[in-house]
This record gives sequence, C-alpha cells and structure tokens, in this order.
Amino acid sequence: AEYPKREYCVQYRETDFNFVSRRMEEEGIYYYFEHTEDGRHILKLVDDKSDHDSAPGFATIPFAASLRSSYGPPKDTVFDWVVSQSAQPSGYALNSFYFEQPSNP
Repeated sequence: AEYPKREYCVQYRETDFNFVSRRMEEEGIYYYFEHTEDGRHILKLVDDKSDHDSAPGFATIPFAASLRSSYGPPKDTVFDWVVSQSAQPSGYALNSFYFEQPSNP
C-alpha cells in the first residue's frame, strides 16, 4: 500500500518504539512476528487482516452461546461475543469570560 508523505513529523519525549508505533497506528498498520521452524523470527507489517495468515486449524472457531455442560466447555469454542459502540466527540469549542470587563449582549 502507499501512504501519504508527511511534510513534517516530530518525535518528542517518546521512545523510538513508541514513536514508530504511534506512526503506524495513525496509518492503520500493525505488526506481528512469524516464528519459523528453524528458529527465525520474522517481523510482518500489515494493514489489512487478509494479509495475516490464519492459525493452523483455526480458520473458523465455533460459537455456541448456549452449549455449556457439566463436563466443561467444548474445546476451542467461543461462548460470548459483545459488540459495543460509543459516541466520540469530533471537536470542541472554548469560550472565556473576563469578569472585570463583561461584554454586553
């Protein structure tokens, strides 16, 4: 993918890791490590979940909200899923008042 070139960017009072993480978050990029059988660790940078390989045997996971038994839960099953939303402000306004010189409406 291509990302817009930034004209100006500052790192201030943050570690190199925090700086790079913040920049990647702003662009929607995340990372993970791929561990190979020969002991190597490969850093993968991706910006879409389709770029991430599924874990072997976990391409799908069963969902069973009402399937609980006295023998314990079935292995590798999701029992609860919560979706939530919240309103977030997109801006704010400030106003000040100097009590010694109030303005007349």
